[in-house]
Amino acid sequence: MENVKKDIVFRDAKIEDCDMLHRLIKESVESTNITIQQLKDDGFGSCPRFGAIIIECDQQMIGFSIYTWKYSTWKGRILWIDYMYIQENYRNIESYHGLMRSLATKAAETDMDRIQWDGEPPDSMVKDFYQSIGVIDLTNDEQWLVYQFEAEQYRKYLAKPFTRTESIKIE
Repeated sequence: MENVKKDIVFRDAKIEDCDMLHRLIKESVESTNITIQQLKDDGFGSCPRFGAIIIECDQQMIGFSIYTWKYSTWKGRILWIDYMYIQENYRNIESYHGLMRSLATKAAETDMDRIQWDGEPPDSMVKDFYQSIGVIDLTNDEQWLVYQFEAEQYRKYLAKPFTRTESIKIE
């Protein structure tokens, strides 16, 4: 059997991609509450809350990255990578380079001060790749902790009365 190298394409997501993007999200995570309509509204509505890079091979979606925009009081504008996924059969150093170059290009085009993400510990190939392109692992270098305040919990917090001798006003 002849081994043919196939071209992989990295491009910006379009609203028409949402059905397949949703399928790949469900394939890549254990559970999700995100619907196709939410992807359409939140990614392509009047005030987009995320952007996405689509990865294709032979016009079939094989991966994606979803990113958002944040702001740091220390560093300024941040392209925040929410999630990156490439189907297992297509995971190789070229795919990782293509995805990271697409995200870095997006950051450069929008004048971001840095790209940042968190995630599970990567396998050795990905870890070596990150190191080879100059990515800094803040886990050990900066001792950063990651906190999360889920909607159910912050709503419970807001429902409890605030008791203090001084009053505060939030407008």
